[in-house]
Amino acid sequence: MNTWMALIGKYLLTFIAGYLTFALIDGMLVSTVAIIALIATAVNYLIGDLAILPKYGNVIAAVGDGLMAAVFAYITVLLWPNMAVSWMALILFAIIVAIAEYFFHMYLQSSDKVAPDTE
Repeated sequence: MNTWMALIGKYLLTFIAGYLTFALIDGMLVSTVAIIALIATAVNYLIGDLAILPKYGNVIAAVGDGLMAAVFAYITVLLWPNMAVSWMALILFAIIVAIAEYFFHMYLQSSDKVAPDTE
């Protein structure tokens, strides 16, 4: 159950980062931000938290999560008809996600009730 709560928290952090950047800067619809946050959360959890974090540590995983979130947001926007995103919003999104993920990873590593096991 704690893993699900952590994932919900991770989604909310990503959604807030997306709202602050994509909705407020680029005027993106909140529903689009929610979809981008869902995709970024899934990718960052599967790749960043389960694969990169245990092997390479918090800083590399957090930077990787920020970059992956921005790349997948860009790909999502490319596939979405009549949607655009500015480079400034993507860069700010990557930075905010990386900072949020850094602290999220500290929580993951300190909790023995949340997967992944980083020992």
